[in-house]
Amino acid sequence: MQKRPNAVTLKGTGFTLIGPQLKPGDKAPDFTCATGLKDTLGLAQTPAKARLFSVVPSLDTPVCSIQTKKFNEQLAGLKDKATCYTVSLDLPFAQGRFCGAEGITNMQVAVGCARPLVRRALRRAGRGIGRPRPVAGRLCRRCGRHHPPRGIRSRDR
Repeated sequence: MQKRPNAVTLKGTGFTLIGPQLKPGDKAPDFTCATGLKDTLGLAQTPAKARLFSVVPSLDTPVCSIQTKKFNEQLAGLKDKATCYTVSLDLPFAQGRFCGAEGITNMQVAVGCARPLVRRALRRAGRGIGRPRPVAGRLCRRCGRHHPPRGIRSRDR
């Protein structure tokens, strides 16, 4: 797996990301992430229309919370034109609590859980949808748009 030293910084400290840097026009790699304690979701199981993925480390952090709420608000106008997902490492009950409390209804969620294999699968999903993880094992915030059959259409940085 490709390592990209100092690809992102946090308070001036560079972190190495694992995985290729995806660009518009690249084919989106398949991924698998958890949607509950037993269910999973992969790119092949998503509808063949525009897809928007918002990847955040945790919905309980201020910036990630704002990102998710803003996307939810702006997605109301898209109706059936796109399918939207938020991927985080939060536990299923925390993800459900957040979505219920904040009225998140325009996005589907992909969640981690306490089982190490599912949490590892979610980290792989973060890499798979164009957001490599730092070597420390955390996800970085990321947004990307995928439109079949043209592949990745845009990314945040």
